[in-house]
Order: sequence, then C-alpha cells, then structure tokens
Amino acid sequence: MTITAFAYIRFSSRPQEQGDSIRRQESAARRWAEQNNVELSSDTFQDLGVSAFVEGGKRPALADLINAIRDGKIAKNSYILFENTDRITRRGYDHANSLVKEIIGLGVKLVIISTGQVIEHSTNMSLAPMLPLLLDADRAYMESERKSELIRASRKRRRDEETLTGKLPFWLSREDNGIILNDKAFIVSRVVEQKQKGISNQSIARGLNNDSIPSATGRQWNASAIRIVYQNHAIYGAKAYYTTNGKKMNLEKVVANKFPAIVTESDFNSVQQKSSGRVSQISPFSNLLKCHECGGGMVQKTTTYKERKMVYRKCIASIEGRCTQKHAMRDADKIISGLLRTLVYSESTRISGAPAIQAQIDMNYAIEESMYKSGNIEGLVHLYSRRASLETELAAEKAKDGIKRPSFDFKNVFDLPIPEQNAKLRLLLKKIIVEHKPMKKGNKWVIRVSQINGHQKLFIVEQQRGFGNDFILSESDTEKWSLELKRLKQSVADDEKAFAEWLMKKDENLPL
Repeated sequence: MTITAFAYIRFSSRPQEQGDSIRRQESAARRWAEQNNVELSSDTFQDLGVSAFVEGGKRPALADLINAIRDGKIAKNSYILFENTDRITRRGYDHANSLVKEIIGLGVKLVIISTGQVIEHSTNMSLAPMLPLLLDADRAYMESERKSELIRASRKRRRDEETLTGKLPFWLSREDNGIILNDKAFIVSRVVEQKQKGISNQSIARGLNNDSIPSATGRQWNASAIRIVYQNHAIYGAKAYYTTNGKKMNLEKVVANKFPAIVTESDFNSVQQKSSGRVSQISPFSNLLKCHECGGGMVQKTTTYKERKMVYRKCIASIEGRCTQKHAMRDADKIISGLLRTLVYSESTRISGAPAIQAQIDMNYAIEESMYKSGNIEGLVHLYSRRASLETELAAEKAKDGIKRPSFDFKNVFDLPIPEQNAKLRLLLKKIIVEHKPMKKGNKWVIRVSQINGHQKLFIVEQQRGFGNDFILSESDTEKWSLELKRLKQSVADDEKAFAEWLMKKDENLPL
C-alpha cells in the first residue's frame, strides 16, 4: 500500500498571504516527500491567518486534520508534515506534548520538516527524541509572550494618542490625500438598510452569497460577518478604541469624525437596538446539535404544516449558503429526546484521564534538568506552575475514578425545566452530530451522540413525507460493545486458567 503524506500549513497574519509563506511551506512538503519516496497528497489542511499563540484552540484545519485521521480518511502510518515546531503550537511545551501525543496516538507519524524529525507512537515512549521538540515549543512560547507584551504596549500608545494605524475596515482605503471610501462601501449601506427592515443576519448573508459578493476575507458571508459590519463604529465615521483582557475586548472610548461616514450615528444606533432586541429561545439541545458536513450549529426553525406550528432543525451555514447539507430534519428535538430517553449514563465505564495526566507530569520532571542546565529561569517557573496544576488535575481525576456514582437515566433530564435540561445535557454530552443521507423517498438521518464518559451512541432514523412519519432503523452503542469485550476477555482468561490447571494435573499424573 502506498504511504501518503499530508501537509499542514499555517501562518499568523493576512499580509503573509500575499508573500511566500504558503509557497515556502508547500515547497518544503514536496521536497521532503520526494526525498523520502512518499506520495504527497493534494489535500492540504490550512489555517490561514491564525496565530499559533492567540489561537485559543480555534484552529479549524487542525481539527479537520485530526477528525480525518480519526474517521479513517487519512490512513494509519501516513505522515503529517509540519514545517517547524511553531507551526504546531506556540502555547508552550505542555500543549505541544499533548497535541503531538493526540496525533500520533491515532496511528500516524508526525514530521518536523526543518529538523527532519519523525515522531511516531514508539518515539513518544522515550524522552530523548521528544526533548528537542519540547524545548523548541517552550522557546516559541517565550518569544510569543514577549511579542504579546510589546503589542499591548503599542496598542496603549495608539489609544492614548488617538492615532489611526493598522488595517482599515474593508470599505475604507488609504490614499495620498487621506482615508477614502472604496468600491465596497455599498455593502455597508446594503447591510444597514436591510437590518433596519428587520431582515435577519442569515438572510442578509445568503443574499450576498447568492449575488457572488465576497466577504472581507474573500470567503462567503455568514451571520457573524454581517454582525461585525453593522456593529463597527467606523460605518458612521467614528473610531473605537479597546483594551483587551485575555480574549475579551472592552470598549474604552469612541472618537468621532475619524473616517468618512456611510450612515448616520442614529442609523448605527437603530440597528444595534434591533439586533439586541431579538432573543433566541433556548432548547434542551442548544449548543449541542452539530452538522456532520461542516460542524456548524443545527439551528431551530419553525413552519406551519396543516395549520399546525412545526419545528425543524437546519444547518446554520446552509441557511447562509455556505454548506451542502441543506436538508432540514423535522421534529429533530422531539426525535432526539425520545432516543435519549432510552439511554443510561454510567460513570463506572468512563474512560479515565489519569494515565494521560500522569504521562504529562513525568515529561515535566524529565525536562526539568535540561531547562536548569540551560539557565532558562522563566521556563522553569512556567514548568513548576504547570506541574502544580497537573498534579491538582491528577488528584481530581483519581478522585473521580474512585467515586462510585450511581448511573443516571437520561429520561429524568426531560422532567426538568428546559434551561435546566440544556444545562444537564451539556454536563453529560459532548455533542450530537446530525448527518443527512438522501433516499429515493424521504430522508435518512444518522445521529451520533458523544457522551462525556467517552462513549458514543449511534442511531439511524428514516423520515417519510410529512411530520410524524419517523422510524428508527438501527442503533449501536460503544459502551455495550466495550462491556461485551470485557466479558469476552474475562471468559478467555478463565478458559486459559482452567486449561493451564488441566495441563498441570496431566503432567503430575493426577486424576483429571
């Protein structure tokens, strides 16, 4: 079987998109594949303009890559190519160690092209091959911390001086005679006008996508991008200055007459009121139902069927014209509630996180001496702080392992008020993935329920025409399979023990 390599490409700022960053990383991947007689896949995973330091875990392409490995779309023993260590992460050695272990734990090999290092599951069992990668990750973290502090100081200076620097909103351009409106200003007028008419963000996005009008990033529009436009003070000519607290931005001051205005301040205020006045209704499955095709939320919509109000779920991205899973699942909440009522959540079969945490602590101790010899005092401070945190996590995880919790019957959830139903379900479930399978007549839906205890339940539901015509075709349960496997293993062990005793008696010429 041909061994294939897949390139993961990332860079941290949009200006790099115009430069050599992508070409350099693609060239390095091709060169490595040729030198090692490995076929390079045409499928690449790219996080464009996502900083490895401020990523906050939101790296769609990396998540897609890991899911592709987990789903078998990327075969075991394939190579995953990173240009260098800081393309993996700049969040420190501990995050690098966890991420690398997650990737190679799925049966693939990770390659650092700049050093030629190939890391696989057997490599991760010893410290020496991992040490260069972890030290590089720690140095990248320290450098990112330094840059972050410089950026904070620079932003404070700009706020104090009320200067206009950096990237402008997409409808503004810099010319010799100052800042002017460009040919994209009509988009702002269109968005504000439609918001004043009460049109939803999704409908505005769909209209722009249908008219082939690209967003500021060159991609398709979504509801969030529309919201960013009409919430920007620059649309009426003002400049907003913010302070940051972690990932949260706090408005400090607004300075008028800094830009050419497209709408009035009263127009701006009117659409803020419209947008804040509409409150989404919470349901038992809020923030849990996800589209299989794109990972977007499955939002709740209503329609009238035979003079009755009916509820269905549809991928938010498909409503905005960005996803191919366009079918709506009728009575989704009712069907999934019924399916979950048959489940019992059990902590006794939970997959313990203690071994993974202990491995991180062992690695923490292993690299302490190297940091001490190199004189990396800041690194040691971070090391000791992280170790204390890990030891606290380990104690908590072991405490969870030792608690004999009673099983929880899912049907009891639905006796609670709806907000409490949602809160309880989010404690028990990671997500519920909904996948559409077309049929000649009607629709088939695959529903995957991922539980916090690591187990997954799968249902296949067929829907014929009209509301209420639903049939459960099949179901599977990883927890039942694991318990059955455990029972079979115990049965085999008992048989082996009995056979060994029989042989011993036979050799000793004892009566059988």
